[in-house]
Amino acid sequence: MKLSKGLKIAALALMALAGAFFMFMGVGEMLSGDLSGMIHLPPVALIILMMWFGWKKPLAGGLSMLVLGGLISTYFYIIMRAESKLIGVFLMGGPFLLFGLLFIASAMLEDQNRMRHI
Repeated sequence: MKLSKGLKIAALALMALAGAFFMFMGVGEMLSGDLSGMIHLPPVALIILMMWFGWKKPLAGGLSMLVLGGLISTYFYIIMRAESKLIGVFLMGGPFLLFGLLFIASAMLEDQNRMRHI
């Protein structure tokens, strides 16, 4: 298997784990009677959309995930208390930054291989 395809699969697998985590949190809260668990479901839809976008267009998907990760990190840096700012940034924005970097690396390797065969 090519390294570029392996990076894309790794990014998708990690994204699926993140989506499953949010899904289990939301469904678990809703089944226990707390309807506020629905707040965990929009990130699942966003992750699924970004998985599709990253698979079809890894460079554009990776860049959009980096932007999304940056926005999420900034948001959690602003709203968290001083002693837990970095924890919020890394836990909420960090995964999207990692996914974006994996997709960008995959796209760069694909372009490099494509140029070598021309």
